[in-house]
Amino acid sequence: MGLWYFPQSTTNAGVYNKEDASDEREGDAVPNHANPHMQIARKLQAIETLKVQLLQQVVDVQKGIQSGNDRELQRNLAGVIGIAYLLGLQIGHTPEQLDALIETGIPRGLIRDEQDIADVDTIKRYISGKR
Repeated sequence: MGLWYFPQSTTNAGVYNKEDASDEREGDAVPNHANPHMQIARKLQAIETLKVQLLQQVVDVQKGIQSGNDRELQRNLAGVIGIAYLLGLQIGHTPEQLDALIETGIPRGLIRDEQDIADVDTIKRYISGKR
């Protein structure tokens, strides 16, 4: 799976398609983008697709670790981050909000020694430098 692979249904979400452009209601053609029920359905579909893609990307990270292919692992880790940002946007959180939480949200249980503390500090400096 590639870094930014999304099924047809996600990439076309919100894109005007002449064949899908209307719901038949009492003989009137109503564009889907104007129908609030269709907007909600598309949003839910996009969120569900991103959740599945995120899980698949995590599986791909595991495969990259097992294969020892550093380039594949790097692409898959970047995919996890990118999909997480997209999912956050879909549910109403900006990348800046997520970045702010990353600075304070690294679980203490993951920090075992001084090297881990140094790694967390590196991440915090990186996130702070982005703003």
